[in-house]
Amino acid sequence: MRQLIPQYVDERYNRTMKNKNSLLHRLILQTIGHEKRQHYMIPIFTILLSLIFGILVIALLGKNPLQAYYNLLQGSGLAPKASYAGHKGMITDFTSFLNALTPMLFAALAVLIALKAGLFNIGVSGQMLAAGFTATVLIGYSDLPAVIAKPLVVLIGFIIGALAGALVGFLKHRFNINEVVSTIMFNYIFQYVISFLINTFYVDPVSRQSANVKQAVSDIIESKTFDYGMVSAAEQSVVVERCIEPEVRRELIAQGAYFMTEEESVRLGRLLYNSNGSINAEFVGISAKRLASRAGFSVGGQVELLIAEGKYALSDNPYNKEKLCPVLAYYIEDDWQNACEKCIELLFAKNGGHTLVIHSTDDYVIRQFALKKPVARVLVNTPASLGSMGVTTALFPAMTLGSGVTGQGITSENVSPLNLVYIRTVGAGIRDSAYIRRYCGDQLAEIKEKRKMEREEGLRLIRRLIGEAVSSAS
Repeated sequence: MRQLIPQYVDERYNRTMKNKNSLLHRLILQTIGHEKRQHYMIPIFTILLSLIFGILVIALLGKNPLQAYYNLLQGSGLAPKASYAGHKGMITDFTSFLNALTPMLFAALAVLIALKAGLFNIGVSGQMLAAGFTATVLIGYSDLPAVIAKPLVVLIGFIIGALAGALVGFLKHRFNINEVVSTIMFNYIFQYVISFLINTFYVDPVSRQSANVKQAVSDIIESKTFDYGMVSAAEQSVVVERCIEPEVRRELIAQGAYFMTEEESVRLGRLLYNSNGSINAEFVGISAKRLASRAGFSVGGQVELLIAEGKYALSDNPYNKEKLCPVLAYYIEDDWQNACEKCIELLFAKNGGHTLVIHSTDDYVIRQFALKKPVARVLVNTPASLGSMGVTTALFPAMTLGSGVTGQGITSENVSPLNLVYIRTVGAGIRDSAYIRRYCGDQLAEIKEKRKMEREEGLRLIRRLIGEAVSSAS
């Protein structure tokens, strides 16, 4: 009896699992179709599942899933945005999307080929780093024309990626080392070795020291804490190049800035503006300590400035708007070109601006910022609030600045008494009309004759078309 009971239980368990598996099997087959169609139905099915799961997660976070997915389409250039920064548009967004998608497609192919061979290649990221770094070193610094250089870059990438994968295969064949473990470890090895080589041999030390970080941070804090941030020309956002960001962060903290956590940023952000979009007057011109206390958190005794970190220049983000208090938004970009574009996006998110400050000693970078930014004044290596008023710059000393929106307003200068003076102008004649006729008469006559001929030719064309229309109607 003791021998029959286990056998009976096992048979019953097997029958139950067989029924469940058959039910699950039938459900999956009904969902993805017959085996002949599974090669394209399975990817579609998995994509739909991921989208549904994403909708559930976004909804649980209290956000609108449809708006989130539409933002994804906008970012990839598949849907129009309300406004674009600088020269950007749907085409540039779509090409940026393709630029990010292409490496992912090659990575997916690398994983797929390995899976077909019975191996799980999880080291694609490290292999791509090694291939990209080698191709950049060998070809990127050469003077080869693009027609030759681009195919060579692709070829070198294939070779180096294959060699990195072959090393994993050798370890698997020779020492029976699991490819999942070895590829994960190689990812870290490639990442840290290449990072060391880049920072040691391939980073221009001049570009990393293009700004006096300590002085720049001092200027920013002095400007934003002057009169507790009440000056409209004071900094609203800080955009930092990634290579110097750790140094900037350390210096900001050392000089009295406090980086808020995400929760603290959300708390304070809800208080800066009223529900109708207007500035909350209770949070204008008060110290960082009082701001933190009102928002429900505390800061140290030396803190003079609150900083909220961000990634995107969204118009509904309260930290991207004007803040008449010692609070700054903080953004990190990979290089000065991306920092330049980020500044433009921030300006457009606020419907324009009147003042921008750059801290740099690179004349070329300063020139590019001055040429591209839609602002009235660009200040260089100076506190914004003091420099805009002419205290630390050669601008006309004034507390009233020109229009905040580029291209709209009667002046972009610092408004001074000269702008308020009515000046009567007397213009004396220095040449007569005979002078104009003598030097310009022939050209004027030629232009008039040409216009007359064009007008007569147009009239003849209209008459001919009317005649043809009348003839066809009759």
